[in-house]
Order: sequence, then C-alpha cells, then structure tokens
Amino acid sequence: MDRLEPKRHFSHFKMMDVSESVNQPRSCVWIAVVGELWKQRNKKIFKSCRIDHIEVFMIVQLKV
Repeated sequence: MDRLEPKRHFSHFKMMDVSESVNQPRSCVWIAVVGELWKQRNKKIFKSCRIDHIEVFMIVQLKV
C-alpha cells in the first residue's frame, strides 16, 4: 500500500486555479483537523483515553 507523505497529501487539499487568499483558509482547516485527529489518536493509544467526537469537532472549530 503506497501512502502519501503528509506534504504531498496537504498539496492535494489545495484547489487549483484559485488565488492564495482562497487556499489559505482551506489550509488552516486541513491543519486544524489533521492536527487534532493526530492528538486524539495519540491520547487514545498512549493514555487509553476515549475519543469524544463532539469535543474534537469543537476544538477544530476553535482553532480555525
């Protein structure tokens, strides 16, 4: 299974043929979502915490 490296995956999230002012907010959303999912994953694996999907959604909204 060939996985995309994070930088390449991030570049796939950007829209082509639009200005950077359109892509920048989309990039912030991507970073907030992926970053928070990563943190929650680590909490589940290393601290055996339960993931609250509503909390994840609210944290992402606050970050964005």
